[in-house]
Amino acid sequence: DLSNFFKDVNLNFEPVDNENVDIVVNVSEKDKKFDFQGGITWGPVKDKPWYEGFAGILSLTSTNPFGYGENFSISLQKALSTTNISLDFGIRKPFEMPFSVSSSISFNQETQEGTTTTKWSTSARISTLKLPIGQFSLTANYSETTTSSTTTFTTKTMALTGSYIYETLDNLYVPMKGYSFTLSGTRYFPISEQGSDAISYFAEVTYHLPLSETVSLASRIYNAQVIQTSGAPVNFSLAGPYQVRGVKSEEKGTVLVLNNNEVRFKEPDQIFYFSIFYDLGFIGQAYTFDNLKSSAGVELGLVLPMFGLVRFGAGLQILPTFSPNFNTYFIFGQTF
Repeated sequence: DLSNFFKDVNLNFEPVDNENVDIVVNVSEKDKKFDFQGGITWGPVKDKPWYEGFAGILSLTSTNPFGYGENFSISLQKALSTTNISLDFGIRKPFEMPFSVSSSISFNQETQEGTTTTKWSTSARISTLKLPIGQFSLTANYSETTTSSTTTFTTKTMALTGSYIYETLDNLYVPMKGYSFTLSGTRYFPISEQGSDAISYFAEVTYHLPLSETVSLASRIYNAQVIQTSGAPVNFSLAGPYQVRGVKSEEKGTVLVLNNNEVRFKEPDQIFYFSIFYDLGFIGQAYTFDNLKSSAGVELGLVLPMFGLVRFGAGLQILPTFSPNFNTYFIFGQTF
């Protein structure tokens, strides 16, 4: 159940006569309750003391508590140098209209080498339900970022994003067959003198070719670019779900090109998978491709109650120079 509103959906066949049957769909709605979860994680941090690898997370979530297709969540993530607080609310098919609306408020504060960066952000989003021709969405976002060290610098920016998605995937978290196409564009409007004035876009294509019931060949091509006029720079980085896995990179740029490939192994209805991957990517200020990065390695994904899909693995850097040492990584969120 991709809507996440139902606990169980079953099909029953009831014979009517010798030639006809009735198909009865039994739907069991999830219990209307609140889920409170929390935990502590640890992971090594490069060039930092071992204790800075600890992080704490608390979350309160509820899906469809009043039976109108609504959901909301409150989460707190706290480490020694970072604090993240977010509040999200959404409702599916309000007034029986064929779309969904959502909104969010977030706070992020990070301190590094005597510099504190604080960011407030709020957004509102409206999107159609999945249609035969795809899914459309429109998002408005306001952000205010303050950087403090010896001086204080504040930027305020409004962003308007339009997106289109078409997909035939068999699973939105770990697909084993099907394909998807995503196109998104954002216009940044400066609200303060230092606010960003820019246009950005990204395009993504994924394809999943099943080789057997439990093995699939998956590939993704991703391209993003920023055209900046003035104000605080808008940049991309090879990080998070869009990274050359196993390659440590802190570079940022206005042009990003990425190709992820893997052979994925997953038993039907299991909560974990295993894959062997090869990645190739580029980040820079233009399409020069003079600093390509590539890697090969293995990845394990597991669906955990508090975090959703957690992906962790290890990769060998091949480009720009080969390294015989495996680099580990963690990614939270769905696969490509």
